[in-house]
Amino acid sequence: MGSEQYVGVMIRAHEASHPKTKEFSPVSWYEQRIRQLLVERPDLRFYVSCDVPEVTEALVAQFPAAMTQRDKGGYNTPVGTQAAVADVYMLAASSGILRPFWSSFTTMSSELADRALLLEDSQSDEKLTPMTLVPRAQDVIRPWDRERS
Repeated sequence: MGSEQYVGVMIRAHEASHPKTKEFSPVSWYEQRIRQLLVERPDLRFYVSCDVPEVTEALVAQFPAAMTQRDKGGYNTPVGTQAAVADVYMLAASSGILRPFWSSFTTMSSELADRALLLEDSQSDEKLTPMTLVPRAQDVIRPWDRERS
C-alpha cells in the first residue's frame, strides 16, 4: 500500500451475515462512498476486506485504487481465519474505515489502532472525509504506532 493514506473497506456479504448487516450495508453503499471519497481526494487508495471473493474482485476491478488480499481460503476455515486476522491488521493500519452496520469485526481493528480511526457505516452521523482521515500506521503489525498531526 506504500506510505500514503488509505481507507479500509470491510464488507460482510456472506449469506451467514446478520440480517441487519445485509439490510443496512449493501455493496452499493460502499460503491457510492468510495466514489464520493475519490471525488474529494482522487489519489486516495482503498484496502478491501470481504467475506465473498466475487464481491471483492468486482470492487477491485471497478476501482483501480483498491487493493485486496487474494487466496483467502474458505469461509471459517483455518486459512480463512488466518486471512481474517491479516485483514484486521490491514484495516487497523488504515486512515479510516468504511464498515458494515451491525458487525464487530472492525471494532478489533479500532482497538488495535488505539481507537484512532473513524469507523463509518451506513447509519453513522459522522462521515469519513479527507479531513477526518488520520495518518496511516507505517508498520501494519503495529497499527497503534502512527504519526499524529
